[in-house]
Amino acid sequence: MRTLNATQGPARLTRNIITIITLGAFLVLSLGCSTWKVKPVTTVHVNDYKLVKKEVRFHLENGTVVKMHVTEVDYPYVRGKLVGRPDSDPDEMEDEVGGYESGNTMMMEVDCRDVAKMEIKQEGNAGVVILILAAVTVVVILIASASASSKPAPTSSQSSCPVLYVQDGDLNRLVGEPYAGAAAGSIQRRDMMPLPTLDEGRARLFLANEAHETQYTDFAEVVITDHEPGTRAVATNDQEVILVGEAQPPVRVVDVSGSDVTESVAHIDGDLWQTDLSKYVDDKNAPLTEELVVSFPRPVSGDQPVLELELSNTYWLDMVMNRFFALLGNKFDKGMERAGQESSGPRLRQWIEREGVDLKVEWQGPEGWEEVGRVSSAGPLALRHVAVPLPEAVQSSESSEITVRVTGGSGFWKVDQVGLSAVRAAKPATRHIGPDLVRNDEGVDQRDLVAATDGRYQILAQPGDKAYLEFNLPAAVPGMTRTAFFHSHGYYVAHKPIQSEQSLGTVKTILDEEGALARFSLDLFRKYHEIALKAPRLEGSPGGSS
Repeated sequence: MRTLNATQGPARLTRNIITIITLGAFLVLSLGCSTWKVKPVTTVHVNDYKLVKKEVRFHLENGTVVKMHVTEVDYPYVRGKLVGRPDSDPDEMEDEVGGYESGNTMMMEVDCRDVAKMEIKQEGNAGVVILILAAVTVVVILIASASASSKPAPTSSQSSCPVLYVQDGDLNRLVGEPYAGAAAGSIQRRDMMPLPTLDEGRARLFLANEAHETQYTDFAEVVITDHEPGTRAVATNDQEVILVGEAQPPVRVVDVSGSDVTESVAHIDGDLWQTDLSKYVDDKNAPLTEELVVSFPRPVSGDQPVLELELSNTYWLDMVMNRFFALLGNKFDKGMERAGQESSGPRLRQWIEREGVDLKVEWQGPEGWEEVGRVSSAGPLALRHVAVPLPEAVQSSESSEITVRVTGGSGFWKVDQVGLSAVRAAKPATRHIGPDLVRNDEGVDQRDLVAATDGRYQILAQPGDKAYLEFNLPAAVPGMTRTAFFHSHGYYVAHKPIQSEQSLGTVKTILDEEGALARFSLDLFRKYHEIALKAPRLEGSPGGSS
């Protein structure tokens, strides 16, 4: 059987708790959380939440219409018996919409990520309820399931930022999300993102809007540094470039529960550490923060030590922020306008730090924990390598170990590796290369909009919009190793989430009370878990669990 955009087969709901949650979110209509009055991320508005045994008509993005009697929902897949037979022959149906023969019956499997509109025929009613399922909204639910997996999800979320790709022949290589977390004009920021190896000649990159938002890029360039072999160029949490030596793994890493997680973060291997929210479903005293306390042997040299992190935000944080925005309801536009005002910037930055959306880094000094820096949001799509130079006091300490702590909101971050290196050059020679072509989808040259940080923006207004950037890179210095970075400045503004329900008191609580965003996150998780336990299942159909 061949299915649309499904190369590895349906995911089983029992694999991880987040996948269970996505099923509940897809099936259930207006069911609120008693504490926070939130609703699941869904656009299903029918009196009967069971799609099973319903007659459903799917309008796919490619224009194909599929009508079926649903026999199973295994989100993002819906399976059932074909109603009527389209003009296409069975082979074409199999290729185009995931059809397959079962005896004399044509069965269907539809991937909801490809659905533009869905119509459900009501029992005992000739009317049809029309549900507009924007593809990017459906993806919000899907990508939450990827947060429990070490593999990146194939697509973005609803409240994210632009996505950067490098064009390598016919291959588009995902790099990551520039200026992640800058969700209002008042908190727009710089970003220095590591790039894959770029040789001399033409480098082609593009920014894509893969989210339900508008994205504003004020500045863009490629920064290259040619450095001695044996050193590495890394981007710091302050968006600067430094050279470091070899990184050493930790000797011990302990999480907030006291568990030893050293093996999970000692190497870049796809074995990601992140908070397992499912263990807090019945724990009303669940911690609102997550942390890693990391110990390293003191470096032999007296050079400035540098904490290195390979990490990203979780997809779950993206869903939480989407539901937070939804609480603005009909006040969404006014709320976002107010958030974008320059006067709102200091308070928003403080809130982002306080709630653990940005990661706090501390070292254990003689008088306790001392903050040394913050790591800005990296987005969930791709891991980001970030270096945090530690202060002079760490160098002068006589302890045999260097111990640091990284802290964020519970369930907001995932980490693949932590390491400790030392500075080899704090200000290496760099070359800053602006694009000699910036083209939007209409072919308009927009180089002047990203040439300087001047408040004139290249704008990706809708999902699917792209901006193509080309750079002419000089030859590397002979005998040197080249490292490149994408240096940008910008922000984005989310569009009003689908299924918003106004609860301004909840918004005020989350903004005013420390730890409230994590409490909101845990309540949301618990409600989805409760929903999932009530969701119907049909066993025995293709791909079904037994």
